Amino acid sequence: MRDTDVIFTCQADFADLCLNELLREEPEARLLRWLAPGVGLLRAPGAFPAFSHRLQAARGRGERRLLFLRHIFPLECSFSLAEGGIEAGGEAYAYLAECARRMDRARPFSVQVRCLDSGETGLDLHAVQYFFVDRLLEKGFCCDGARPETVISAVVRDATVYLGLSQAADNLSSWPGGMRRFARREDQISRAEFKLLEAMEAFSLSFPPQGRALDLGAAPGGWTKVLLEQGLRVTAVDPAALDSRLAEEPRVEHFRGLAQDFPRVGQPAFDLLVNDMRMEPAESAEIVCGLADCLSPDGLVVMTFKLPAKKRTEAIRRGFAALEKRFRVEYARQLFHNRSEITVVCTKRS
Repeated sequence: MRDTDVIFTCQADFADLCLNELLREEPEARLLRWLAPGVGLLRAPGAFPAFSHRLQAARGRGERRLLFLRHIFPLECSFSLAEGGIEAGGEAYAYLAECARRMDRARPFSVQVRCLDSGETGLDLHAVQYFFVDRLLEKGFCCDGARPETVISAVVRDATVYLGLSQAADNLSSWPGGMRRFARREDQISRAEFKLLEAMEAFSLSFPPQGRALDLGAAPGGWTKVLLEQGLRVTAVDPAALDSRLAEEPRVEHFRGLAQDFPRVGQPAFDLLVNDMRMEPAESAEIVCGLADCLSPDGLVVMTFKLPAKKRTEAIRRGFAALEKRFRVEYARQLFHNRSEITVVCTKRS
């Protein structure tokens, strides 16, 4: 069985946990080297699509979930950028011809290029990207950077280009390196909004329009704002003040106290509970479980686990164990906009 070289991406601070998870799922795989912090080169058994499908299945497998892996692509070609740029050598033309032979003109493609160096290499990145885009367009292929079905992935490190062709669905994320970026808006309240927006997209979450949401640890109100934009009415729980732009919003009720003190009885049924509190995972999960009866039978929980500097795996395990008393964990993953945390999505147990 032929081996496949795979470039994988995770948050640099959690690279050790990501690698441990990968090797747990693929015991015959081995790390060849780290190309940069959080970007590794792995040799795995079998073809890349089969390897990807095994990892995707492992992303939702109980306590053995793959939490930290963000993006993968097969390494099929690498070469040094000559002094004259990508067009100076023959390797790029040879790989271009190989891609054109394997690609389907009926399926849109994109070329995703990332630089792993800290210096100014923007010109090199654009040169690599447009070398492939322009010539494939000339050959009759269709480029769609927003919704590609086929992707030529590339990373540049120390003037070396590492390339691979794959189906977008096999890369685990349609964003280069799994780096999902949102544009800042003038009405943005906090960076935390990106975490909830990314979770909604990554896990295909939909909320009932005109439903009710309970936002624990809401201040200054970033998640509350996102929920309002989804058409929900929000009960925001936090002893601190909300952003002034939310103060007069008729669909927001502010309980000015701790989540632990929020009354468990006499509440309307909430369709959604969100929790971004800075708290140890198991303690935060216990508070959520204490509010389970406030949720409707098909109520959803979206929360973050804030991870300590040490014993992070144990903190996650204890958080899951606490949640599973009242909830079923559906998704759990470290998203791009998470820092020292993971995002967890749960449904209420009957």
